[in-house]
Amino acid sequence: MDEFHRVGLHGLPLRNGVLFYISLNRRLVEIVAGENAVRDLPDDLWVNLARDIAEGFKAGNPTDSLVAAIEDVGIHLAVKFPPDAATKVDLPNVSED
Repeated sequence: MDEFHRVGLHGLPLRNGVLFYISLNRRLVEIVAGENAVRDLPDDLWVNLARDIAEGFKAGNPTDSLVAAIEDVGIHLAVKFPPDAATKVDLPNVSED
């Protein structure tokens, strides 16, 4: 949650930001999402995405698993929150662990 706030995802106008937090040191995959994303997307989506990312790392395919997860959540978000220039916000894509 600290990182979600630090990069500004908590303040998005639609409250639909998603943070993929992967810590290699802690062997941890966590997905933190804004309240509207959590409310409007399927409950099992978050667990399945985290599981698929972790399995991808274990199988030696971290990039493929992350890209697949990002694309999957992007498709779900686009349906519930269609892209709109008025709510577009540029945020950093890289964080430090």
